[in-house]
Amino acid sequence: MGGQRSIAARVSHDPHPSHRRHGDRFDTKGNYHNLRNDRKGSPVNQERDSGLDQRFIENLPQYKPEYWDKVDYLDVNGNTEDTNFHCFPAGVPRMGPPTKIMATPTEVVFLYNQKNTWRLIPLNRPHDPINSKDQTYLGDSVGKWEGDTLVVDVTGFNDETWLEWPGYFHTNKMHVIERLRREGSVLHYQVTVEDSDVLMQPWVMNERVMRLNTQPMVQIEDPPCVESDSANLYTKERG
Repeated sequence: MGGQRSIAARVSHDPHPSHRRHGDRFDTKGNYHNLRNDRKGSPVNQERDSGLDQRFIENLPQYKPEYWDKVDYLDVNGNTEDTNFHCFPAGVPRMGPPTKIMATPTEVVFLYNQKNTWRLIPLNRPHDPINSKDQTYLGDSVGKWEGDTLVVDVTGFNDETWLEWPGYFHTNKMHVIERLRREGSVLHYQVTVEDSDVLMQPWVMNERVMRLNTQPMVQIEDPPCVESDSANLYTKERG
């Protein structure tokens, strides 16, 4: 799997994606885009629909019984407790799959259309003994190839981010494993979260499917986050 690899994809909910192989390479040049499908394109409905979608899913993280009250509190008070709402990084895994991937034989770079975020992921080496203890928003990442799947192991988090919007918190002992695999024009992104201090079992998040974007002029445009809403909020809960 050596040499430069590149991928570009567009979020897809196509139940019948292409499964044609693209040789034996994981191709990684290009960009990803999230597609929204809100009622009448309304930003108000986008907020409400997103809130419903993220609360009423079957695949929930299984917290130990004593921690569900905290989840409920964070959900109800999301406008003040959710650091991502105040321009802090969403963190891994909440930020989801990258917008663009660039790679060399020794490292992979993930670029995100979120607050100018990027991740440098060295390949085929252990975690840095210092960086992995720093407790940051993005953690310390190392990657390796398992066949045609890029496996990224992440540790060294702080406890400021959430796994998902409705108050799904974690501790600084969280361990995340990301798996990225390409089939033809489709990229599969799968995440497993381990946090035995608060979760009864590892949480395998729903797979995200991205479709290749072949437009040659696509750019990553990400204006800076400017927090200006807090003083004007009248409700505690979003969505």
